[in-house]
Amino acid sequence: MSIDQEKKNISLYSPHLIELMQAVFDKGLPFRFQAKGGSMSPFIKDSDILTLARFSGDYSIGDVAAFVRPEGKKLVVHRIVAKKNNAYLIKGDNGFGQDSLIPKENILGRVIKVDRGTKNISFGLGPEKHLIAFLSRTNLLPVLFFLPRMSLSLLRKIRNF
Repeated sequence: MSIDQEKKNISLYSPHLIELMQAVFDKGLPFRFQAKGGSMSPFIKDSDILTLARFSGDYSIGDVAAFVRPEGKKLVVHRIVAKKNNAYLIKGDNGFGQDSLIPKENILGRVIKVDRGTKNISFGLGPEKHLIAFLSRTNLLPVLFFLPRMSLSLLRKIRNF
C-alpha cells in the first residue's frame, strides 16, 4: 500500500479515527465512515456508510452505538441490548457472544443513518430496534435470520444430489 493510500484509509483499530470522530463531534457535527465486518449483518453490512452523532442523554435498548473497547482501545459499532447502572451490555446482531459491560463514557455516539449504495437503510434503527435487541440478547436473531437460509441451501443440495 502506498503512503497516499495509507493516508486515505484510517483503520477502525486506529486511535486516529477515534480522535477524529471526537473532534468532529466537538464541533457539533455528525461523523460518517464506512463499516467494516459482518458483526451487525443483516442490518448493517460490510461497506455500508454509517452516520453517527454524539448523544448526551441516556442511550436506549436497541440503539446502535459506537464505542471504544476498554481492553483494546478498538472502535466497535454494536447494538445496546441491556443497561446496568451506568453501563451498557452491547452485542453484535450477527453473533452469539457479547461484549462486556461498556461504561457510558466509552460510548462515542449512536448510529443515526445507514447508507447502502444509493439506499437509506432505516430498518433496525426505528421502534423495531427494541425487538431486535431482545432477539439479539437471547441469541435468537442469528438463528431466525440464518436457519431458514441454511435450510434452503441444504434442500437445494439434496435436490441436486
